[in-house]
Amino acid sequence: MKFSGKLAARLLSALLAAALASCGGSSQTGAKQSDAAAQARQLVPARKDAAAQYQNAVQQLYVAYFGRPADPAGLVNFENALSAANAPTDINGLNAAYSTNAAVKTLIDSFGISNESKTLYGSGTTTDFVTKVFQNVLGRAPQSAGLGFWTDAIDSGRTSPGDAALDIMAGALNNTTPQGLLDAQLVNNRLAAASFFTGQVSAYNAAGGYAGQSAAASARAMLAAVGSSTDSATWQAAASVSAAGLLGSGPVTELLAGNTGGAGGADGGPSVARFNGPQGVVADSKGNLFVADSANYAIRKIATDGTVSTFAGAVGVAGSSDGQGTAARFGDPVAIAIDNVDNLYVADQDNHTVRKITPTGLVSTLAGKPGVAGQTDGLGGTFWAPAGVAVDRAGVVFVTDSFMVRKVDSDGTITTIAGAETHGELDGQGTAARFYYLGGIAVDANDNLYVVDSMALTIRKITADGYVSTFAGTYGQSGSTDGQGSAARFARPVGIAIDSNGNLYVTEYDNDLVRMITPGGMVTRISGLLPIAQGSADGGLAQASYKYPQGIGIDRAGNLYVADTGNNLIRKLSAGSIVSTVAGLRSLGGQSDGTGSAANFTFASSMAHDAVGNLYLVNGASIVKLTPGGTATTFVGNAGTVGYADANGTAARFNGIGGLVFDASGNLYLTDSGNNVVRMVTPDGQVSTVAGNAGALAYVNGQGSAARFGVLGGIAIDSQGNLYVADSTGSAIRKIDTRFNVSTFAGGPGHYGTSDGNVFTASFDYPSTLAMDASGNLYVSDGNSTIRVITAAGSVRTVAGVPSTNVGFADGTGTAALFGGPANMTTDAAGNVYVADTNNDAVRLVTPAGVVTTIAGFPGRAGFSTGAGANYLDHPRGLTLWGGTLYVTSGNAVAGIYNMAAP
Repeated sequence: MKFSGKLAARLLSALLAAALASCGGSSQTGAKQSDAAAQARQLVPARKDAAAQYQNAVQQLYVAYFGRPADPAGLVNFENALSAANAPTDINGLNAAYSTNAAVKTLIDSFGISNESKTLYGSGTTTDFVTKVFQNVLGRAPQSAGLGFWTDAIDSGRTSPGDAALDIMAGALNNTTPQGLLDAQLVNNRLAAASFFTGQVSAYNAAGGYAGQSAAASARAMLAAVGSSTDSATWQAAASVSAAGLLGSGPVTELLAGNTGGAGGADGGPSVARFNGPQGVVADSKGNLFVADSANYAIRKIATDGTVSTFAGAVGVAGSSDGQGTAARFGDPVAIAIDNVDNLYVADQDNHTVRKITPTGLVSTLAGKPGVAGQTDGLGGTFWAPAGVAVDRAGVVFVTDSFMVRKVDSDGTITTIAGAETHGELDGQGTAARFYYLGGIAVDANDNLYVVDSMALTIRKITADGYVSTFAGTYGQSGSTDGQGSAARFARPVGIAIDSNGNLYVTEYDNDLVRMITPGGMVTRISGLLPIAQGSADGGLAQASYKYPQGIGIDRAGNLYVADTGNNLIRKLSAGSIVSTVAGLRSLGGQSDGTGSAANFTFASSMAHDAVGNLYLVNGASIVKLTPGGTATTFVGNAGTVGYADANGTAARFNGIGGLVFDASGNLYLTDSGNNVVRMVTPDGQVSTVAGNAGALAYVNGQGSAARFGVLGGIAIDSQGNLYVADSTGSAIRKIDTRFNVSTFAGGPGHYGTSDGNVFTASFDYPSTLAMDASGNLYVSDGNSTIRVITAAGSVRTVAGVPSTNVGFADGTGTAALFGGPANMTTDAAGNVYVADTNNDAVRLVTPAGVVTTIAGFPGRAGFSTGAGANYLDHPRGLTLWGGTLYVTSGNAVAGIYNMAAP
């Protein structure tokens, strides 16, 4: 399999099966099958392995003989063996080669002597065997003449059981009689389902579970249920459930296309973990790193194996309480230091405090008063805006606090040792000196302090006896020039660290550089780009790039670590002159067509699927078509150019695309929120406006362009082709019939509120997204916190959640459940509603009875991870359900979630 191996192959199989299911198996369908094969070659890059050419033939043997899909290992083994035998690649050629190629004969005969063959057929007669093969291939018993022919051929030794099964399969595919056409249709469906299932097993990493009689019997039963009229979505769902069942219960997540980096709060391995505005980093005596993850309100730990965990505080939850580990709360941890026994000290800026964390994770407030800003000295003193923190060998803590440098004793007593409450730039003794605005701080082996005077663009030195001098840079002189002392230039330096030789290392926020200052004051660039340029590239020190780096730390081996704040990464500058990413996942940004991770999306949101499983994704001001192979191409519009234009393809312009929905003819309808209109896109990409008038913000019913809308949200369609749109500012659900007559369906001006009732009396509070179920019930996410339904009978009731004053996260039934901002919804055949709960970084399921559960994601902990079990998501906005798989946007990527437990 290509791409992440997995989801692309599964979807490709589904697309091919949809084509095969509609074309039968006669010779007249050869052109269609060739077209499907050509499309497959375009969608998934050709495998370089020549053995893969035998995949179909091996799958045909497995289906015919064992009545089940091939297991991944068996498939590969037989592919390789056939390739080594230089065998023909098609079933007819293999059938003929049986009598001329000894290696091919041995391989085909091996089916009959396998352990599985003995288990299935060992105690039965040849008649039983032939009957079973016909059931496997054609789903029916053989006629008496055929049964007699094959029984005699096997019993007489003219053919082997394996060759007979192959021959029966070949005959079914080549039969052009009326019954043969139906037979070929069934065979093609079963072969497509078998290939899909094998791909699923590989995709789920479930090969170990596809072993033994029970697993084989389950796969056999799945395949036996596929008939000539079974559509691709039905057998895809069955195969997905059967294959995923090998893993046991629980969802499985797989990436389809796009990139998943950026800000977040996920724990996990180096490429799974995410940070949100990291500002400080230190290393302990064992080589573990600790990060002041500012915008996540937490202290994160990076173990020596790269695994990231939350050490103290709760990701996404601000506060000021002390406590053990994740029970503690932080307001804005911006800097972090460590003493010689591995206690951590954190400058908690928004709380105006300095916090202490023991090696076991116990958090206490060392100095300052939570929520009280000030600059008073003494026991119980106050801070104004602590920005940097350092610890000397004796355990004394030093803090930069706006225009002052403060000392904190072990009992929490605060003393101002340099600077005053007024800013300036003046060298001098202690409090006679002035600073402009301070950042990081470091202490050397001789108890000299070095502070970053960020806004003054200088590095200042404070001797052990309190004298302040300018060590490097010149006040008010910005630049990136290296040089001695005052000849050097900085652009908003922020972080500072010191090594065992007394060399200083400084990060520059505006220059995106890391600089070194020798004990003698010589400043040189050691990493970052000149001319100044932002980026996130690893590599050689001079070729690596950063984006707004802030904190910097050093371990006992002399490796530097940078909190690359703008990239939400932790970077390592090794002693070997190489920059690497320790943890976090970079966001590539931008937008571009491509396959898999080569595709880039920008603000990926709503999604819909067409009749054969292609996904259509809102990408900025455009709509991208995403094939089952993971190839993204811009369908209409331009991602970065908003406007209004009815035109074909990329010449069309949109402004704030809301929901998407397809009709039975393959036309795509969408709400264009910024233009206050409803648009239609034909299958060939022609865009037209079907209701509303661009830029005319009002509430008027009427036909086509005579109608007026407010700010539009989601869109849905019923079985008769009528459209429904959420008119958010109109507090209404509007209906657009097949002649584009616009009317009020429920709510409307003067009906603002949250009351249930019938469609004439119920009120809505900024309805945003819609989803229609198979029974004609229309679901509405309302006020960003409730899920409501307008039944086919015309009554309105709240299914789950409570009004917007109770935005939050909680599973439960009805009003016990809470949502954080549903962005899109979709429904399944059972009437369950799937909700993209964007602000909670989760996908939720709502049953018709209002029972809410979480399928994927963790509230407030944006990220992305794949595989079985609970996985992270990043602000999911779009989702659609096809063939048993829920496709969902995660940040600027599209993923599939399958093996979802039944509610």
